[in-house]
Amino acid sequence: MQYTTSTPVTAELGRTILNLPVVSSDGEFTGTMREYLIELFRRLWNGTADLQHGMGDGDLRWRYDLYRSLQQAGLLPAWIEASGIGWRSPAKAFPEDKHRADAIIDQAIAQLGTPS
Repeated sequence: MQYTTSTPVTAELGRTILNLPVVSSDGEFTGTMREYLIELFRRLWNGTADLQHGMGDGDLRWRYDLYRSLQQAGLLPAWIEASGIGWRSPAKAFPEDKHRADAIIDQAIAQLGTPS
């Protein structure tokens, strides 16, 4: 499916993005967004991850593993890598990018219980 930054945030989008590839910034995880979210939940349950540090090596930017997948799929505008989501050239803040990313991921989480 071809995505754009104006693709509506719907339950259907949430279902389809669960199949997007995700590679963690520390290289510890490679798989789909569905697999990433399930692994994160498993590690949270087992006490080997937390919501502040995620499942990596204490990197506070673990959410960017998912944001990067959305950006690479065309659902988010490109951002200044050093500044992260919500910052585009010329270093101007666009908080709506992060809100959109979080809304898309929220839809994906809601769809985890549906058949893939």
